Parts: sequence; structure tokens; C-alpha cells
Amino acid sequence: MAIERDRLRLYAVTDRSWTRERPLCEQVEQALRGGVTMVQLREKNLAQEEFLREANEVGALCRRFGVPFLINDNVEVALACGADGVHLGQTDRKPEQARRLLGADKIIGVSARTVEQALAAQEQGADYLGSGAVFGTATKEDAKPLSFEDFSAICHAVSIPVVAIGGVAQDNIPQLAGSGMAGVAVIRALFASRDITAAAERMRCEVDQLMLAEKKLQGAIFDMDGVLLDSMPVWETITGRYLATQGIFTETDCNAFVATKTMTGGAEYLRTHFPLEKTTEQIVNEIVALILKAYQEEIPAKPGAAELLQALQKAGVKVTVATASARELVTPAFERTGLSKYIDGVFTCPEVGIGKEESPAVYDRAREFMGTDRAHSLVFEDSLHGIRTAKKAGYLTAGIHDPSSEKEQDAIRGLVDLYLESLEDARYIV
Repeated sequence: MAIERDRLRLYAVTDRSWTRERPLCEQVEQALRGGVTMVQLREKNLAQEEFLREANEVGALCRRFGVPFLINDNVEVALACGADGVHLGQTDRKPEQARRLLGADKIIGVSARTVEQALAAQEQGADYLGSGAVFGTATKEDAKPLSFEDFSAICHAVSIPVVAIGGVAQDNIPQLAGSGMAGVAVIRALFASRDITAAAERMRCEVDQLMLAEKKLQGAIFDMDGVLLDSMPVWETITGRYLATQGIFTETDCNAFVATKTMTGGAEYLRTHFPLEKTTEQIVNEIVALILKAYQEEIPAKPGAAELLQALQKAGVKVTVATASARELVTPAFERTGLSKYIDGVFTCPEVGIGKEESPAVYDRAREFMGTDRAHSLVFEDSLHGIRTAKKAGYLTAGIHDPSSEKEQDAIRGLVDLYLESLEDARYIV
């Protein structure tokens, strides 16, 4: 099978020498939570029975995360545990032999250090190549460094994707820019880390940004709340704030109930559950006024927002905003925070007439204004429903972490072209 290129972005290869006191399965799970896109179980010294037992455990974990699971060298173990495929070295079985045993639907990767080896592996049915050592490695004592020029030549000589392996770490990933690689395979920099999840997150971010930079970004479409503005705390506390203005203080988390309703429905809930001598319409108007005041006077820009927008503008990338909020909230907040000077246009769901969950219409309106195509337009969102809509419509997508959507972060990370813990982490996309 031809593996999806994006599955190779951050390829974890296990190494028992770095487990210390931690079970290998625990390490792999931490790596998966950090955004690893593929896992290879590499065991050179385990007995076959123990290897198979471990393969079954790691394979089940990978299936839970929806990540391909490969076995290094051992076709028999791969068959027995139902792995997604194998990775073969130059001295192992030939790809065509492994294919006959595994079947047409399995992934076969091959190590290749030269263009000749790469072309031969492709001809014999390899789905991807691993090439290196691009920076030298402590994992294989006899592995000689592969020059950038030789690695790039391999990437451009074949039509199947190529992964860089050997000494890859967060700080040297940018040196691979322009090579034509599909991703990086990491061993020590991942599994020797004390915080494997954090190490995976940082390396995934580096690779994602390099991949995006190669797509020649033309336009950027930003959500506002939770992406450019740190406004979600206001929405999450607005019910309590409003009740406090009426002299009512309660420990009940009313916002949890109101958040699932329309503004009118939320106001009706408050009117019937608290001693408010007001009509539903009055309550709505007073809450809206309170929210507007927060946008006018209080809500800050997210860290890194101004710097990223300025960098995009300087690079000639058009910038628009597509938000579910009303324009009367957008304008004062952007003017007060100074973000408006970097934004070419603002488009709102109320004006478009349909929300992001139902349609990409607001993104399309922004893109048409910029005169860009979907494949070169990057949508920045913090919500899972926004990401899904934009991705399905063919946009590039960037997921931005926000505490308000904490439960959605694993799903978002698995969908997007780029995941950022903060806008401050955006460096190479332009």
C-alpha cells in the first residue's frame, strides 16, 4: 500500500536501552500523546515469544491512537501480532519477499543510504524509505553521517516518501528544510527524554512547520476567540459576572447550563432560577452589554498574536479573521489590542448566515476576499468542529491550544497540519 505521507512526520523507533525503570509501553503511550504519527518496535535481543508479547501490547496501544505500527526486521512477529507492516534493513529480506508474506495491504519500509539503494527498494515494492544517519547516531556505532546533499538526492530520486533518521533532535530538524523529506524518525531524542510527551510535542511542531513552509502559504484565516484573543475566560464566567451585577452570588456553576443554550435560552434559565425581576429580553441585553464592555476594555491578545500577524504581513501573506462572534465585539477588541493593523478583512458567522459547525462558508468568504486557493490557505482554530469543517473543505489547518477546549486537544492534534501550544511557537511557516 502507498502510505499517506503525513503518517511519516514524526516516526518513533523504540530502543530498550532508554527505558530505565519505565515500561516500554508507557514510553510509547507518552510519545503517542505528544503527536507521534507512526511507531516502529525495534528489538534485536528479545526472544521470539517475548518479542511477540510486547508487540501485541504496543500494537494495541497504537491502534487505540489510530497510528500505524511496524515491526523492525521480523516478518514473522509482524504477521503474528497483526502489525501494519515492517521496516527492513539492507541485509534483511528483500521487500518483494516480505510483500509475498505480508500481503498487498501492509506497509513496507526500507533503509537506504544511496540513490542506487533507494531506487532498488522502490522498484522492489517499498512504500517508504528511511535514510541516514543524517546527523550521526549513537544507536548504531557503524552508521556514518549522510550529507544533506546525499540525503536530498535520495528524496528527489524516488516517488515514495523518505524519512530522515540518525541523530535527529529538536534543535537540528530545521537543518533538514528543503531536503524533500516526509518526516523524521527519532529514537534517543524521544525515548531518552525525561518528559517524552513534551519532547514529542516540540519535535512534531518543528516538523509540521517545515512541511507547511514548503506549501508556499498564500493566506491565513484566524479564528478570534481562543486564537487571537484570550477571551474564553470571559465567556466561561459571564453568567457569574452578570449575577454579581444583580447582587446575586452563588456557588452553582450556572455557566455550564447556560453555555449549552442560545443567549435567549440562557437568559430564560437565569430568569426562572434566580430572583430576577426582569424580562428575558432585558437579561439578554444586559449580558450582551457586559460582554461588549469586556471586549472594549479588558480582553487581551493571545501571547505571540501580534508578532505572528506582523510576520505574515511582512512575508506578503494575506490575513483575515473568520469568527462566530458578532462584529460589534470584533472591532473594538482588535482596535484596542492593536491587531487591526495587521488584518486585511474580518468575516463573521452572523453576517454569513451559518456557523462553522455546519459549513465552511465563513472560511470561504475570507479566502475569496484574499484571492487564494484552499490548498494554500491556513485556518487557525482552537475548536475541534472548526478544524473538522476546514479540513474537510480542503484547507490547511493549524490547531491552537486553548484551555477552554482541553478535552479536544488529542483529537485536534491528530487532524491538523500544524499544532501549536502557543502562537509564540510559530517560526518557520513563512
